[in-house]
Amino acid sequence: MGGSHTVRGEAGDDDLRQQIGPALRQLRQRRNWSLQELADRSGISRSHLSRLERGACSPSFLLLARVALVLGVAPNYFDGFDRASREYDRDLRTYLAEVGIPQATWEEFTALGLEARGALRDALRRLTEPRAHAVTQQRALEQLILDRGVADTVPEILAGIEEYGLSPLDFGRGRAQIEEFPGDRQVIGNRLATVPGSNRFDQLQIFRVLFGVEVPDPNLLRVWNSTISSSLEQTLASHGSRTILPIDAMERYITRGYWVSRLPFGPDVVREHVEATIALLRGNDRYQIGLVRCAPPIGFILKGEGGGMAFSMTEVNPEFVETRGVALRFYGSAVTNRFREYFETLWSAIPAQLREPAAVANWFEARLHGTAATCNETAAPRAAPASEPEPD
Repeated sequence: MGGSHTVRGEAGDDDLRQQIGPALRQLRQRRNWSLQELADRSGISRSHLSRLERGACSPSFLLLARVALVLGVAPNYFDGFDRASREYDRDLRTYLAEVGIPQATWEEFTALGLEARGALRDALRRLTEPRAHAVTQQRALEQLILDRGVADTVPEILAGIEEYGLSPLDFGRGRAQIEEFPGDRQVIGNRLATVPGSNRFDQLQIFRVLFGVEVPDPNLLRVWNSTISSSLEQTLASHGSRTILPIDAMERYITRGYWVSRLPFGPDVVREHVEATIALLRGNDRYQIGLVRCAPPIGFILKGEGGGMAFSMTEVNPEFVETRGVALRFYGSAVTNRFREYFETLWSAIPAQLREPAAVANWFEARLHGTAATCNETAAPRAAPASEPEPD
């Protein structure tokens, strides 16, 4: 009976054959033995050894013990190999899932030899460890936001953006993805969105100036911008869009053309852009802009159940963009609601004459034509000109 008893039960036979075969071959090849030489030394036929190495049959414990003795390893060597193999497979599945490899292809990786699987596991571990660390840090930050609220967590949010935030390309991709979700839209920024009248803007130039990096495929920007534009149209058909913008940044753009400090636009472009914004404010009361004297310390975009993305209101320094993040993506509804609470607090504090669509349209029009604003602004000290965040 002992000669026919396999090391594992029938349910694990297929696995066992795939794991022990490569181990047996590696041991034989390390000694520069041919199959025939191993057969002569062990007393096991060459054809049977060949089947073992190819995983075509399941070995018995006694047979493995005989082979182990000839090859100079302990009889439990293959047990250890089998345990290592199962550990590699478990780790591989975890790492493959983390990097987004389709599950249907995993068998191709787990069918590799032990050394190949070990090397692949180590490479994937090096790739995913920074991401795993970032995920752990962001979860801790999210808990802090839940416990203390956004207003009392601003320093930690800004530090998280810089330390483990998204790259510029991931920011652009994530921004477009958020916009595609249905639902109400809330934004804090300090640049007038380029969506109204976007055909006048060179999105590639804007991205390059904002982040100091090149886009591998310029078509990406066109797709993202088209997605944002069409998504806004769909949003305004049944939901609302509210954006909080600082007065100083709007005045600087309208009067001097500075959409960002390093990228001024010509008067014709500014005029067309602002007129398109005015038309949207007057044509659809679901589109609202609230004007504030002091720019909030962080900006973000929230959309329906799609979560949100937070970014710094300080202009990105292109010299450091390769080593620092530009935004953080949030998914959980509880954290997103914390950002909504923060937005609603700011929005409710804006005087009606600075957030009602008709009044804000009049404000833009008055600045555009160089006349006094027609809305009655409340007296307040002016904040220092704010720097620019990521695209609104």
